[in-house]
Amino acid sequence: MIGKIILLGLFLRSGLAIFQSFFGNLPDSTSDAVSFERAAWEFATAWTKGVEAASYSSAYLYSKLIAVIYYFLDRIPLIAQFLNIIMGVAVIYLVYKTIIVLFDNKKAGYIGAFIAAVYPTLNLYSVVLLRESVIIFFFALSFLFFSLWIKKGKLKNIILSVIFIFISSIFHGGMFLAGLVYLFLFCFYHPEKKKWRLFDKQLLIGVLITIIYSALFFGFFASKIPNIPIIVYEKAESIFLSYQTKREIKELKENLALQLNETSTEEFIKKIEESISLKEKEIEEKKDEVPKVTKIINKSSSVGVKGRTVYLEEREAESFFDIVWQTPVRTVYFYFAPFPWDVDNYADVVGVINSLFYLILFAFFIKTLFFLWKEDKALFWALILILLVFSGTFAWGTSNYGSAFRHKTKILFLIVIVASYSISLINWKKIKSSLHPLLQTKKK
Repeated sequence: MIGKIILLGLFLRSGLAIFQSFFGNLPDSTSDAVSFERAAWEFATAWTKGVEAASYSSAYLYSKLIAVIYYFLDRIPLIAQFLNIIMGVAVIYLVYKTIIVLFDNKKAGYIGAFIAAVYPTLNLYSVVLLRESVIIFFFALSFLFFSLWIKKGKLKNIILSVIFIFISSIFHGGMFLAGLVYLFLFCFYHPEKKKWRLFDKQLLIGVLITIIYSALFFGFFASKIPNIPIIVYEKAESIFLSYQTKREIKELKENLALQLNETSTEEFIKKIEESISLKEKEIEEKKDEVPKVTKIINKSSSVGVKGRTVYLEEREAESFFDIVWQTPVRTVYFYFAPFPWDVDNYADVVGVINSLFYLILFAFFIKTLFFLWKEDKALFWALILILLVFSGTFAWGTSNYGSAFRHKTKILFLIVIVASYSISLINWKKIKSSLHPLLQTKKK
């Protein structure tokens, strides 16, 4: 059965690849996909000629992966797409295998594998030349080994899960936080005893692995990560200068009040007012001086804040309270936008249908969480934490439903895994029998 489902997924993905190569462009196959493919050919050409390749950001590591194929086989995008297809098909099996490990339910495994095989966006991003296929494959592989650890223990499983999520993180830094969730659970939960422990040797091993994992990640992204001490210093300096300027204005106003009691010459009053005006101008300038880290965060979080599909355009976090209330709102938009009232063309209709699928899957996902709360709290908390860190990261890093369409696919396999268990419990015979009288009435 699983073999047939995998073949179905292979045929669907191969059909899309052939369409993309010979008949027309698939959604999201232009812009970034074209840039990745062009960069891959530039890398391959530079390697062939033995010259230094053009400089690209770390996001173009995916292009280097394609460049290896081009280096040996020439510029054939269809073969590069085949690499994505292989990883996309592998995800179908990983979904099936993970469900068996977590729930020991073959029916749920077949359902999950079938959804992964036919789901439109999983098919799409298994074909177009974007890094999603690589990211999803290694994320799914890491979660399988994490599932093996949470059910059976063994240090090698948690190490392999961290290694594979690290590889996924290399292609997109946002995946790094999922690895920290794995390690957090490892530090405090013992699968063999099904107990939580605070202090023992496993905590020490977990801390050591966390340090290595973080050091490797931060080392790889050193050019993209700001210097934390400088950030703290700049922010503190900005706050202090703003406070100091306000205090000086207050003192000037107090002096003005005292001096006005002694003299009221127009020239003196004018000088004092000019001084206050200058100080107020300084305050405004200080407000405009944003620390480097804020500029970096604003730049990264505003990627995609343009075009027709932008949402929450006027909502910016200016305080901790704004972050608290905006995070759930942005998360809802991230997963479920566009809404029916956003429909403006046929592409929006496709987006609404995709969001509806997510809504249905989330309903079954939540239903399974209620089951896990009673039966497996470690897995429950693992899923909650992964979902929270993933949603928080990408909800703030995405500001239009065009980009969200792609980014939320990174966690779709996990939602499918969890939702499939509840879907497998549906009693279709009971539903059919309950609908039977209604059907009979319609026939009459």
